[in-house]
Amino acid sequence: MGKLKILIVEDDKGTQALYNKGLHADMFETVYATNGKDAMELYHSWHPDIIVLDIMLPIMTGYSVLKEIREELEDKKTTIIMATSLQGKEDIADCSRVGIQGYITKPFKYKEIGNQVIKCYQGE
Repeated sequence: MGKLKILIVEDDKGTQALYNKGLHADMFETVYATNGKDAMELYHSWHPDIIVLDIMLPIMTGYSVLKEIREELEDKKTTIIMATSLQGKEDIADCSRVGIQGYITKPFKYKEIGNQVIKCYQGE
């Protein structure tokens, strides 16, 4: 398997640093967006295999990005993983109804993030 293209949509620099430590360059080619609008532009121009998407983002929320990709663009192929500190069951249920392959609760352990992403990508 070649490198997976992963778009990480995260506005917190500390969390971005955790992704950098945990998503090894030998497995992942990563690009970052810090808001939903930039995420959509990168989605269209870069065509990632995986999107790790925070819910609480400036300009356009992660939930809005998810809905646009799944419902308006009808893309069911791209793996989308929500990563957020929101832990309410209704947040998970709302995202699941729209179509996600996984949900990561922050804060996460950087040593485990790569494996979590791969499991979601493989549908485990």
